[in-house]
Amino acid sequence: MAEKTQTLQQTLGLIADILNPCIAPKQLHERLGNGTVDWDQMVIVGSKHLVLPALYCNLQRKSLLESLPPELASYLKMLTDINRERNRSLLNEASHISALLQQHNIDHVFIKGMGMLAGDNYLDMGERMIGDIDILVAQEQLDKAFDILEADGYNHFIKFNYETRNYRHKPRQISNTKLAGVELHGALLRHRYRNLIDVKDVLAKKNSANGIAVPCPEHLIKNTIFAQQINDRGTFFGSLNLKGTYDVICTKLHKNDLLKDELSKTKHGSCFLGISSVFFKNLSPSQNTSISNRYRKSYMARLKHQKLSREIYRAKSVFINVYDRIMLLLTNESYRAHILKHKILKEKT
Repeated sequence: MAEKTQTLQQTLGLIADILNPCIAPKQLHERLGNGTVDWDQMVIVGSKHLVLPALYCNLQRKSLLESLPPELASYLKMLTDINRERNRSLLNEASHISALLQQHNIDHVFIKGMGMLAGDNYLDMGERMIGDIDILVAQEQLDKAFDILEADGYNHFIKFNYETRNYRHKPRQISNTKLAGVELHGALLRHRYRNLIDVKDVLAKKNSANGIAVPCPEHLIKNTIFAQQINDRGTFFGSLNLKGTYDVICTKLHKNDLLKDELSKTKHGSCFLGISSVFFKNLSPSQNTSISNRYRKSYMARLKHQKLSREIYRAKSVFINVYDRIMLLLTNESYRAHILKHKILKEKT
């Protein structure tokens, strides 16, 4: 049997090819069956990127499950079956919340994972792993929507320790009888980047799927990319997130040349496409800008030098944490009071 010396780049590339509908099964059959695949590494990386159910569903669709060790195939099937049932329950919860908000004339749309799931963007309901149910609500109705859900049983939440300003969403609301928490958003992106997605436009152009309001495909794609690159700082870290990349594949970004062209003209869109195209050639930017080339080359270099990459990530994490704290101290009086009382004076809450 051939020795298994699978690098991280090879692992990511193989997972990407399995997830990519443009890669035919015959291109994968020999690679998966030659005995060189490090399946432990595939599971570790797939789990980190939250794509194990998607990986299983695509292997099944491409008739490649026989290439897996039997115990791994059984494990992935069990995981996907559990996730599918959970998603069915989450859709029922979303339907209930949607009807409740409509009853009170709350202008809203389900976003992120629930928006993708409710909009039938996946061939199998079990593919997408979902944490919270995220809902975009018209800013002037945000407090009312929060109170409506609280009265409906979503009455457990962790308040912020200080008064937030220009924050994207209300505190996460949890119900003792429901699977997922709910986050009501008044905005989609960090404050300085909100011009990239017009919230009013998202609400105005929403579609209805299964009785649930969901964004149009263009807004689903933009929010997936910009939330990953800006809110989660994917551009700052120069990182790849396979879950987000698979989401835009499922919403057919690779077939939308006009939108790819528009995204290629923005820093964060160009970064996303540049890095994604390392493994998904069908997501290559419509024009190779200096930004996309720079981020692509930087990402490929870090893939080859993992130890250095980890040190750079740690340094960037420390920097951004310190930077965020300093900015809060400079701009938020409530945060300054919180720090003084609970960190400096060490008073008990």
